[in-house]
Amino acid sequence: MPSWTAFRFSVAAAALLAIVALGCASNRPLPGHGETAKMRDSATVAQFAVQLDSLRRAKGIPGLAVVVLHDTTILLARGFGLSDIARGVPVTPETPFNIASVGKPISAVVALRLVEQNALDLDRSMRRYRGFPEFCQAARAEGGIFFGDYACESEHLTLRHVLSMTANGAPGTRFYYNPPSYSWASRPMAELTGRAFSSLVDSLVFRPARMRSSARIHRSLPLRADLAAELAKPYHLDSTGQPVLSDPPPPQGDGAAGGVISTAIDLARFDVALTQGRLLLPA
Repeated sequence: MPSWTAFRFSVAAAALLAIVALGCASNRPLPGHGETAKMRDSATVAQFAVQLDSLRRAKGIPGLAVVVLHDTTILLARGFGLSDIARGVPVTPETPFNIASVGKPISAVVALRLVEQNALDLDRSMRRYRGFPEFCQAARAEGGIFFGDYACESEHLTLRHVLSMTANGAPGTRFYYNPPSYSWASRPMAELTGRAFSSLVDSLVFRPARMRSSARIHRSLPLRADLAAELAKPYHLDSTGQPVLSDPPPPQGDGAAGGVISTAIDLARFDVALTQGRLLLPA
């Protein structure tokens, strides 16, 4: 059985379910959002919960949390399994996880809010940003799966391409998942505003979305003590298929590709804030 890295457990256990399951058919409204709705189909919700926990057990996932929304109303908010096997701590919808790459939509919202404020131009050449030519040179020298055909030497490569994952090959012509490139997108935002990227995330997303149990973390920014005390432990599966404690992810810079600790409930708040236009203006 393959070994799963710590961040994959975090994604599976919290964020992905909070986002992917939105709109599926407890009936608890988010604080300050919407009206309480009647349970639309209690049997369907109960069946979904049973199937979800069955899938968790089959895949050897120690614990996960799920929130299902209909508009702004929570139809299901539950935790399954354990966030800390040794201490027997159960997962709840309020359990904080390292959500890894699920933090990318949060970074994208920061960029779009700066565009709305006329502080950021998505179509400016990346080569005009401080440090990008040097990053490009190092990336091209590294090559590999992310940088073998990375278009960073082109004057036509823009932040729009980086954020839409179309920075490989001819800019804008094809999607190619490139987390290291996406991570670098935080630097233009910090450069143009004169603020640390993590500070932008807090003021432009976490606060207006009322994500009080979410925080950024990187090598120069320790995790808030209250979240660190409750943070779900990272696990992977050993050769026998049993979960064992993993080393924490290596320290990262203040990049846009990850670095977010959040809960399933807070990710639901993020979705509601987008739906209600509290983060971005209507298209």
